[in-house]
This record gives sequence, C-alpha cells and structure tokens, in this order.
Amino acid sequence: MDIKQFEDLTKGSFPLDKEAMEACKLRWNEVAKPLYSLGTFEKYLIKIAGITGCQDIKLDKKAIVVMCSDNGVVEEGVTQTDQSVTAIVAGHIAEGKGNINTLARYSGAQVIAVDIGMNTGEEKTGELNKHIEREKSAELDKHIERDKTKELDRHIEREKSAELDKHIEREKTKELDRHIEREKSAELDKHREREKSEKLIKHEETAWQENTDVTFLNGLIAAKVAKGTGNIAKGAAMSRAQAVQAIMTGINLMRELKDKGYSIVGTGEMGIGNTTTSSAMASVMLKLPVKTLTGPGAGLSNEGVVHKIQVIEQAIEVNKPDSSDPVDVLAKIGGFDIAGITGLFLGGMLYRLPVVIDGIISAVAALTACRINPDAVHFMLASHQGREKACDYILKELGLTPVIYGDLALGEGSGTAFLFPLLDMAEAVYRNSPTFRGMKIVAYEDLKTGK
Repeated sequence: MDIKQFEDLTKGSFPLDKEAMEACKLRWNEVAKPLYSLGTFEKYLIKIAGITGCQDIKLDKKAIVVMCSDNGVVEEGVTQTDQSVTAIVAGHIAEGKGNINTLARYSGAQVIAVDIGMNTGEEKTGELNKHIEREKSAELDKHIERDKTKELDRHIEREKSAELDKHIEREKTKELDRHIEREKSAELDKHREREKSEKLIKHEETAWQENTDVTFLNGLIAAKVAKGTGNIAKGAAMSRAQAVQAIMTGINLMRELKDKGYSIVGTGEMGIGNTTTSSAMASVMLKLPVKTLTGPGAGLSNEGVVHKIQVIEQAIEVNKPDSSDPVDVLAKIGGFDIAGITGLFLGGMLYRLPVVIDGIISAVAALTACRINPDAVHFMLASHQGREKACDYILKELGLTPVIYGDLALGEGSGTAFLFPLLDMAEAVYRNSPTFRGMKIVAYEDLKTGK
C-alpha cells in the first residue's frame, strides 16, 4: 500500500453508535444498585457498546499484541542495558515465559508477539534460538528438580525437625508415612496441573499460528520493516514509506483479530530505547519542553536522565519534525514499535474493536493515531497512569481517564492485562446482577435530570 492509499484508508468519520450506548446505559440503570456507582467501569462498557454497535457486551476473547523493535538511538548511551536485551526478552515472550505472559494467563488474554523491527538477522536469530534452548533446558531441569525432589526434600526436612519429631511421637511411623504419601500425591497433582496449563497455553499459541495468514519465525509474527531504526540523534529513524508500512502492519493485524472473533485488544511493546523515542515524539506533538516529558525509563540515574534529555533535544534539532504531520514526526524521531501500535489503534477504529492503552510508548502511539484521525480516540480505553512523565500529559490531551494508579512502568502491555479482569467483573455485574424490577423495589432516579 502506498502513502496515498494509506491516507485514503484512514480518513473519514468513525462515530460511536449512540443507540447502542443508550441501550447499554438503560441496562446499567436497571441493575439494582445506586446509579452510576461503578463509575468509570460503567462508562467503559457504554463506550464498548458504542464501539461494537451492540449493548450485549461479551469480552470473552482478549489479545495483547506486543510490538518488538530496536532503536538506533541506543548507541547514544540513553539506556541501562544494550540492544541485545530486546531480542532476548522478545524470545521469552514468544515462548510464553515473559512477564506479560504470566499476567495474561491470569487475565485470560492471548499474547501475540510481533517482530516489527528487531535488529536480528540469521546470525542473531541463531544465537537467540540457542539462548532459548538453553533456557528451556535449564527451566525444565529446575522444574523437575523442584517438583519431584526439591519441594519434597524441603517438606521432609521441615517435618524431620521439631514439628516432625512431635508428629512422630504423636502419630507414630505409620501416620508419618501416610502424611508423606499424601504430600507426594499433592505435589504430583500440582505438577500435572502445571503441565496441563502449559499444554493448554501452547495449544492456543499453536492454534493461532496454524490458522492465520501471517508468517511466524521463532514464535513471533515476522513483520520486520528493517533491522532496527536509525539513530535519531544523527538522522531520521526511518523513511516515511517505512513508517506507513509499520502502521499498516498494525492495521492488518487488527483486521485479522476482528475476523478471528477477538473482542478487545491490549497494546504492548518490547524495545530497548523506546522511552527515548516516545518522549521525543511527545515533546514535538504536545509542543512541550523535552525535560517536562522525559523520565528515567528502565532505571536511569539522574545524570542519565540529563543525558537522555540532551540526546532527545539533539534529535529534534537534527531532524526538525513537523508537529502538524504525525507521520513525519513518527518517521523522523519515532520507532517501528510505536508505528505498529499506532496501526493497532487505527485498526480499532476501522474494524470497530476496543483497544487498550498501556504506558508511555502505547500512549504516544495513541496520540499519533488521533493526530492521523481524531475519531481514533473513540475506540481507546486507558488502562493506567504510567510512571513516565509524559503519560499524564498525553492522556489529558486525549481526554481519557485511566482507572489504575499503581505507579506501573513495566511496559509489554502489562497495564492492559491488569485492566482486563476489572472489565470482566464490570461485565459480570452488567450481565448477571438482579434488576430493580426483579427484586420488586423502586428504582433509583437521577435527581439531576429527573429521570
């Protein structure tokens, strides 16, 4: 798709369905509780009804898309770790072993990792595979040792101590043997449950990979635009055509998720150096000083933050991005991960799916999508107030209110995983709670409107 076709695709009006929203609001008002007492969660479900065009809300199939990419600006020493960490962590996510995978299992979401611009070729991919195999072997050894020996040994050792002596004195040897057998059986049951859970997750991942039009490599969707971006302190991150290509990757993936029946999508990323590119873009698009919007990212010292600010200011001076042209800003000082997530938000607008904002990288992508088409904001939900300085400014610019204030700064889509169970609980009240009519009690009135 060329740039003109992209512009034609993303222009136009995409309003929310007001009838569906009104029907959802009426349903909320029928639930036997004080009016509007679930606050933002009621508003979120009303918004979701407007997005999907249906008040019969079902958030039973969730995805978290993690865009993985490298950033050339890492060369400037703006991060605590080097670029190789991107591929290692992305590999863990693809294997189901990342932080986001753990959170997603509890929130009922499928994690989909995308290589949209990691600096990996055959040689680095081979090293990553070796690393993953080593990790697999090490984890398996630990798992077997922990579940078959270590836990049992610890238990026996504890029982052999004072408590075990008392137990032996009280119950005699026969009772102890029974106790140990029960513990063995319980540990075996736990081991089988963990294996069953891991097999189920693997089955879901395999099913996704076997029934999709996209190509997978090492467990990640292979959508590499380039092997990392350019160093923005010296020149443009990417060409305009590459920016559009990366955005279209997100749009097309959202279309596929809609076709596969997903009901809500969280946005995540993995890319060393991406808080630098995000702060740079935020500064230009919000027209605020770099120092106002720049934080420590993944653990910089105060001196490191000062250097990071200087590098961003240099990048803006070198590239001179046009603040009125979001794609220009993205191409000159952004990243492929930001571009891909921008596409997810635009895809949410085009295919009418709710898309959840995570932290600063995701928020900058949301802002970029809204600058491309302001109606994109109608299809966004804010999950949390991230720790990075720019998060608050961006969400206020978008007019969105987060529901989680947990000082989160993990990234990877973690905030979206925290939000999903809260939405599930709100949906449960919406769908299953008794009504005023069913309980034969007088409904509350909105005394402000008299309705």
